[in-house]
Amino acid sequence: MKTCVRCKMSKPKRAFSPRPDGPKDGLRYHCRACNTKEAKERRKTPEGRVPAMLADAKYRAKNTGVAFTLTKEWLLPKVEAGVCEATGLTFCFNGTHRNKAWSPSLDRINPLMGYTPDNVQVVVWMYNAAKGTATTEDVLTMARALVFNSASA
Repeated sequence: MKTCVRCKMSKPKRAFSPRPDGPKDGLRYHCRACNTKEAKERRKTPEGRVPAMLADAKYRAKNTGVAFTLTKEWLLPKVEAGVCEATGLTFCFNGTHRNKAWSPSLDRINPLMGYTPDNVQVVVWMYNAAKGTATTEDVLTMARALVFNSASA
């Protein structure tokens, strides 16, 4: 048994993640449940969201063989601005699945190129999902059709 320093509950050792460079028992000071809760709260802020965005993009770049040169110093001010660079819509950081559409996302302007400052813009996830491997002009064509069809309905 081990006591979590956050929730103060005594739990089985399997409730703690390994940390070889940590305490003598090789386990983290806080339990997995507390770690998960803290990570969710951290992602509700730009400072907490940016490292995850960078790590995810770096992973995708490695798997697809494209360049990755983004930095926290480049990305953080864009996310802190709180506004989609393509639409002007405000980012939502509450982290629920329902509001994922309004979360910040990294859009490669040219999907064939890498994650570099000259090829990436920070947008709402919904825009990025709609764009996929298409162009901004394609998204605009779709948006105009949506507006036209909803006005005539």
